[in-house]
Amino acid sequence: MEYIYSFHGDCEDKDILGNKGANLVTMTRLGLPVPAGFVVSVQGYNEYKKTGRLSEKEISQALADVEKQVHAKLGKGLQLSVRSSAPVSMPGMMDTVLNINGLSEMRSAIRRIFDSWDNIRAIEYRRLNHISSDSGTAAVVQAMVFGNKDSLSGTGVVFSRNPSTGEKGLFGEYIECAQGEAIVSGAKTPVPVSKLESIMPDMYKELEQKVSFLEGHFRNMQDVEFTIESRKLYILQTRSGKRSGQAAVKIAVDMVHEGLITVEEAILRLKPDDLRALLHKHIKSTQPQEPLTKGLAAAPGAVCGQVVFTVADAVTMSKKSIASILVRPETSPDDIQGIAAADGVLTSRGGLTSHAAIVTRAMGKPCVCGAEDIEIDPDKKLLTCKGHTLHQGDTITIDGTSGNVYLGTLPLEEGTMIKEFEELITWLDGAKRLGVRANADMPEMVAGIGLCRTERQFNGPERLSAIREYIMAETTGQKGRALEHLSKLQKEDFIALFKELKGLPIIIRLLDLPLHEFLPSEKETTDEKTKQRIAELKEINPMLGHRGVRVAVTNPEVYTGRCR
Repeated sequence: MEYIYSFHGDCEDKDILGNKGANLVTMTRLGLPVPAGFVVSVQGYNEYKKTGRLSEKEISQALADVEKQVHAKLGKGLQLSVRSSAPVSMPGMMDTVLNINGLSEMRSAIRRIFDSWDNIRAIEYRRLNHISSDSGTAAVVQAMVFGNKDSLSGTGVVFSRNPSTGEKGLFGEYIECAQGEAIVSGAKTPVPVSKLESIMPDMYKELEQKVSFLEGHFRNMQDVEFTIESRKLYILQTRSGKRSGQAAVKIAVDMVHEGLITVEEAILRLKPDDLRALLHKHIKSTQPQEPLTKGLAAAPGAVCGQVVFTVADAVTMSKKSIASILVRPETSPDDIQGIAAADGVLTSRGGLTSHAAIVTRAMGKPCVCGAEDIEIDPDKKLLTCKGHTLHQGDTITIDGTSGNVYLGTLPLEEGTMIKEFEELITWLDGAKRLGVRANADMPEMVAGIGLCRTERQFNGPERLSAIREYIMAETTGQKGRALEHLSKLQKEDFIALFKELKGLPIIIRLLDLPLHEFLPSEKETTDEKTKQRIAELKEINPMLGHRGVRVAVTNPEVYTGRCR
């Protein structure tokens, strides 16, 4: 069985090479500037888990091929990185090993990456994102390029579209004279990638072209990691970018208009959570409020909550149903449980492509990153900023749409729909096979389309009295008078319903309850006549009794008035 695959091979199967590895092979085939390397496949991982051994001969052969490509020997001009490559992207959850100089060291790193599939943060990430633990991971072994080589070097992460809003255009961050881990870990606060245009305009233009090309090839928004080494651009990784709900909707609709995908593909790419995310709350603009500080708008939406400094505290607050905001200098993959438990995240370091930003954006939680005015001491559980000191349990409001951080609790309101959502809804209406409607029985309940269950209109005292009068009637005349009164009341209800609907459709369900349910229970009444009537109408199994249209068989006059 083949365990090692060169970037120059023809296998692009993500189940074999993982998402990262398969995309590296694709980019190499497309002629993009990808550092040389190879993939130890998922099958290699499975063999390692079973036997504890790696295919060392194949690894040595693959390494020799890389040395030929770069014209350098390992440890003598060539250093390697080893990264995980799961079939489904799990950013930052598994280990990464950089600056490898020896063969025994490149082997230990592969074992470390394979072992990290079962670390706590990776297990928790898979649980939260419903990813199977059976798939395993591949490992990517790749020649290092150095963004920290000189003043004409740097590293960055960019998206082909804004992951928060969906706006088309290069969006991301860049750090001069640094390696990739500096930006992903959040150890340094980067500058917007647009600054690269003034530093090295030729590199910016080339990057823009390459990212646009990748989006067109994969027909999806791309998240691209790159390094510039002495004014030479390298693409280290590309994957479909995680995005907010608003961005997901806008990107799907825009890509249909751009001819990249079909309407059907746009619909299938969206999840219910994407549409729910459009309802992110924002700060009510009743009166201007001076923010405590401002960071980077990493994940949209506003939230108020009590400050917590540790994963354990965030989990505890969640169990008590108390809103919390996890405050950290920066988050790491080890914080995944705390991020999942908290209602929002605030960091003093890191950028729009840091761990905190990527994970919260995917979870739909508000996040502000890189708020550099804030000093955070997790051990003492203190936050200080501009003369203010906050302790655990103090309340703040963060706005992940603007990047603002406020003291105390600010009034919030629900979000509004974007215009792309309205167009998407028309597509969904055209494609749906099943319609789902809410119940709306009274005028005050009608906020849209619904099902009107007319028996619920009898819940009011006057209406309940009228239906009971009909049920207890002994003569045709008594029944007629009771129904006339009931019809008058229901006519008023229907007129009010239709006015609220303003022409929208509604389903009217006629009487759908056994008649005895409108009468008091036998224990509640002392009237013998009522008790007798309850006994006559009582049904042991309503589903086999008068429920639904069967009432129309024995009491057709009830339905006649309603239909009229």
